Amino acid sequence: MKFDSLKIATLLTVVFLAITFCLFRNIEFFVLCEKGLSNYFDSERISFLISFFSVVIAMYITMTSILAISTTKIMEALLEKCLEKKFLSVIKWSLTSSIFSALVCVFLNKYFISYGFLLLLSISFAVAHLIYFIRLLFTIFEYNINNMDKELDEYNKLRQELKITLKYIREEINKKN
Repeated sequence: MKFDSLKIATLLTVVFLAITFCLFRNIEFFVLCEKGLSNYFDSERISFLISFFSVVIAMYITMTSILAISTTKIMEALLEKCLEKKFLSVIKWSLTSSIFSALVCVFLNKYFISYGFLLLLSISFAVAHLIYFIRLLFTIFEYNINNMDKELDEYNKLRQELKITLKYIREEINKKN
């Protein structure tokens, strides 16, 4: 199983936070941080986060639908390079982390044990996946721009050849008349 940089970073973050959580569970500093985070994420911020993640989830679903039903050069390139599984993995994990964050915001309340840390962790994962997804979209955009440039050059070359051929045909017709 291959690990990409996002999976390794996610795994290391989870391990670090789990160790921190276990080691400092009963220490006063940890309790103060938890209270601070719980107070920081008030109802207005939670509402904002729910709205934000709703928009992000809609964006993932929209992009997935667009890319799934269209046969574009980028999809052909992904298939040729056998990168479609990585691409699908990025979308799957991005969508999952955003849904999880939205669910944490909706269903857990500030009196849940380690609410602040769980919320902070889920938001961190979702934002990291969002950044990775945006990076992927920019890569797709860049590829499409480069591909359009090549296609326009080919189109202009073909058009020029057609003009020359039509001019030649016209001249031949005029010679016969």
